Amino acid sequence: MRNLLLKISYCGRNYHGFQVQKNAVSVQSVLQAAIQDLLGHQIEIKGCSRTDSGAHANEYFVGFKTPHVISGENLVKALNARLPGDIVVKNYEEKPPDFHARYAVKTKEYIYKLSNQRFCDPFLDGLVYFCKGDPNPVKLNNLATCFVGEHDFKSLSAQGSGGMNTIREIYYFEVSKTAEMLLFRVSGNGFLYKMVRIMIGTLIEFARNKKNEQDILNLLASGKRSGASRVVPACGLYLNKVIY
Repeated sequence: MRNLLLKISYCGRNYHGFQVQKNAVSVQSVLQAAIQDLLGHQIEIKGCSRTDSGAHANEYFVGFKTPHVISGENLVKALNARLPGDIVVKNYEEKPPDFHARYAVKTKEYIYKLSNQRFCDPFLDGLVYFCKGDPNPVKLNNLATCFVGEHDFKSLSAQGSGGMNTIREIYYFEVSKTAEMLLFRVSGNGFLYKMVRIMIGTLIEFARNKKNEQDILNLLASGKRSGASRVVPACGLYLNKVIY
């Protein structure tokens, strides 16, 4: 039995996240159907991460097991011929039998794209968050650094995180500005449900209301979700890098 790991990218605009959903189209259901059609047997693919409805992935990994002898090169080529244009298989690897695409992940990096142009660009619809106003990137970056390190992120998680351990380590969190948009980049050893989107919404709200770094630290210490901001839309969120 072979244990294969596929590296893919996808635009999530037309999907209800990665995981299979009842009465909704997901990336997993479309990819799984394509693999089964090619190999001729039932499989269950394991994704490296849960992604929100409408979010995207520049880099995503899925694992599955098969006895099929198809070469990796032919597998990639044949799958891309079967998949819609918004899901692309980029590469493959053969892994040991006990390798798991999710549990072996060491680091994940997300980016978030926010546009504050005067008018929404129709060609970026569903790909960035159009946000009115002009958040100060320097202020946002200063506030973002307060999330770096190991903290209890209970106050920045949504319902759905359940009773899981809420302590996570953030390796870096940077905010930069281009001519077109603000770019948030955050890396850590793991993220709670909607945590990235809540952190970014909180940074925007705190920057606008002239709150400072100590306010971020107080929020973390409080453990209260009510102290954080709303969840920014998923359309600007991209899983950008996965490290095993």
